[in-house]
Amino acid sequence: TIADHAHYAGGRTHRPDPLKVPESTDAVGGGHAHSGLAIYNGDNFPEAYRGMLIFGNLHGHRLVSDQVAPEGSGFAGRHGNDFLRSNDATFIPVSQRVGPDGALYVSDWSDVQVCHNNTQEIWDRSNGRLYRISYGNPANRSADLARIRDDELAEIALGDTNEYFVRQARKVLAERNLSRQAPMADSARTKLRDVLTGSPDPLRRLRALWVLQSTNLLDDSLLAAALKDADASMRGWAVRLIAQQRTAGVPALAELAKTEGSAQVRRELASALSYLPLAQRAAIAEPLLAREEDAKDHNIPLLLWYGIEPLVGADAARGLALAAVCRHPQTTDFIYRRLAGDAGARAEVLALALREPDTARRATLVGRVVEGVRQAGSFAAPAGWPALVAGLRQGAAPDLLANLNELDALAGDEASR
Repeated sequence: TIADHAHYAGGRTHRPDPLKVPESTDAVGGGHAHSGLAIYNGDNFPEAYRGMLIFGNLHGHRLVSDQVAPEGSGFAGRHGNDFLRSNDATFIPVSQRVGPDGALYVSDWSDVQVCHNNTQEIWDRSNGRLYRISYGNPANRSADLARIRDDELAEIALGDTNEYFVRQARKVLAERNLSRQAPMADSARTKLRDVLTGSPDPLRRLRALWVLQSTNLLDDSLLAAALKDADASMRGWAVRLIAQQRTAGVPALAELAKTEGSAQVRRELASALSYLPLAQRAAIAEPLLAREEDAKDHNIPLLLWYGIEPLVGADAARGLALAAVCRHPQTTDFIYRRLAGDAGARAEVLALALREPDTARRATLVGRVVEGVRQAGSFAAPAGWPALVAGLRQGAAPDLLANLNELDALAGDEASR
């Protein structure tokens, strides 16, 4: 998890009195069960609330908040102040939404039971409450977007201060254009393309990209330009869309992987691998695996592994080549573990262990082979096994010797049994 909320009850027993919320859970932020999530991106609350994550805390009978900040290739959540506290222990906020007026809407399950009870008869299904939380007097912005012209909808989708209307305008434009009954007006299309390629505001450029993509008006040339955008979010979304929808741009992803300076974009490149044919993955994966600065990132090493695992399994030689350039210890270890599960690749892993000057690393490689052999239940000694195992025994620590004895015994050496 990226959050710092405690996900446990701290040994406290929750016995809520319906008339009073106990304070015993405050030390762990109200308890451990969270429900729903709204990112406040409306225009009614003060600016300090914009971007705040607001979600329910069931045992604490409250709404809590988080702020997220970039960290590595992703984000980290920081526990904020309680957004709302109730003095009613039947208040169980299960979902939160930002409305068209910028207010926050909260659904309350409203029950003396909180959770962890499978006795269906005791749950009160006869009631529930909805709350509207606003600041001052929100403006009534009700409008039928389906009646608005494309030019106006495009501007709403690009720049409205309430994300609710940004998304709804984008949805209406997509429905119109994809229906083939009312393709987007040329003036609106030109406006979106001009914003994408020339606006100084990265958020407007990103929103233009989303509208063009959702209306199926994005082409390879626009995506190629987006890959060179100064904003990392733009480049990251271009990577995602190329991998998932417009694969003509895949060769450019391999070039970007060699030079990309943003961990956020490198995360998107790593994630893109799983969408691509195996033949196209290594060219993108190799430069990413060689980035030592990502070795301890909480996303990239695992995303790379998910993307290359089928490739390693299908081509042992390619797997060894990827391991040779990899500067992420965890991913390197996964590669060798996968190779060791393949009878044909074990000899290459053992030969690599023999050449490995680091004794700990040598022991790890042999250990991975032993794990693979145990899972397979058999071991056929490769060609040149006596000389190979004799070399590995030289200066070997007890753990390595034990693993070599196990392999020797499975290979038929009675003295090792």
